[in-house]
Amino acid sequence: MGLWFWSSRRAYQQLNELIASFPKQPHTQTMPPRVRLLKAVRSQQQSEQLLHQRIGLWRNILQAAPIGYLEVNREDYLYWLNTKAATLLNVDSHSSKSALRRPLLQVIRSYELDRLIESVRFHQSSQYRDWIFHALRERGEARDLPIRGYGFPLENGHIGVFLESRWESVQLADERDRWTSDVAHELKTPLTSIRLLAETLQPNITPAFQPWMDRLIQETIRLSVLVQDILDLSQMTFQNDRVLDRSTVDLAGLIQSAWVTLEPLAQAKNLSLYYEGPDHHTIQADGNWLLRVMLNLIDNSIKFSPVDRAISIYVRPNAKPPAGVRPDGGSPSQQWTQIDVIDSGEGFPEESLTQVFKRFYKADPSRKRPIAEGSDLRVPTGGGSGLGLAIAHQIIKDSGGTIEAKNHPELGGAWIQIVLPNVSLSYNV
Repeated sequence: MGLWFWSSRRAYQQLNELIASFPKQPHTQTMPPRVRLLKAVRSQQQSEQLLHQRIGLWRNILQAAPIGYLEVNREDYLYWLNTKAATLLNVDSHSSKSALRRPLLQVIRSYELDRLIESVRFHQSSQYRDWIFHALRERGEARDLPIRGYGFPLENGHIGVFLESRWESVQLADERDRWTSDVAHELKTPLTSIRLLAETLQPNITPAFQPWMDRLIQETIRLSVLVQDILDLSQMTFQNDRVLDRSTVDLAGLIQSAWVTLEPLAQAKNLSLYYEGPDHHTIQADGNWLLRVMLNLIDNSIKFSPVDRAISIYVRPNAKPPAGVRPDGGSPSQQWTQIDVIDSGEGFPEESLTQVFKRFYKADPSRKRPIAEGSDLRVPTGGGSGLGLAIAHQIIKDSGGTIEAKNHPELGGAWIQIVLPNVSLSYNV
């Protein structure tokens, strides 16, 4: 009897513990334990059924979504993908179900997608990445599709990725750039003719009208510089392989050449150059285009620095590699060089830091570049067109490096940071 009593009491305690693990049910406290357990089990079954219905509803929504979605588990096995993702990534719809529970790279040959998932898993935060997906169609024809992926962490180590086709936006951007280039090309010849005609007439103009003729010539030159900037940017955009002519470039000498070219503009505001770095440091780059970058950056620094200040340029060899840049098959001992250009102005508006490298973007539309009296207007300084930083961004990108706009935490001025490889390699950003 004692053993039976002990066993009954033990079973009663275990039953109460089991009931306590379920959500509490109202009006069941006075019921026998077995009835309470039965009601708790039924309630749990109903909740599970409702949860499965909601999961099915969300999967149906994702299946009908106009953008792709896929999910991988903690072992990077493909867990689920919708029809749009299968179409974008060239996964056969008939074999998409059999592709589940297989390693992602076995199903989808996209190392950029794998890197995006690695980045999300490492940072445990939302990340995005743009890349060109190379796939073969059924007839063996190659298909290059611009894709943007948005990755985000999920529970239990899963990673979800939304996939968006960028084909239409890329095509529209290319058409816009080609149209702009065609218009600029058509404007180049008449602007040259207007300038030659004005310079021919200038000696015959009476002194009272000389300021007006000078203004006409200055504005014509400004438009010519703008047109040339547009043509240069279009050439770099559509003919990358034929633009850069890499050779050994001494950074210190190149910076000095850029400063000497723009020194008359700096002297008008009594600005000085502070340089810190090695006397000689060589990298493999296109010297002419890199000089163009330094001319644009120093010209902007002169424009926005107050009088009697200094423009600081730092060159740091053996710098850290930029975030998100990996050499494709390169040596892990790859060396990098960092260039910092800092002015003494008020810096960039915070909302403009991510926009300053866009074409024709101006942080403050009311700020117009005045033409300094007596300055050499033939210097390709960008003319306040909003293309100077866009050209610099394209050149640095084609050179395998990165460029970033910041505000210096101590000096408060605009801070342009460039990171370039010391040797010529192919890089993915």
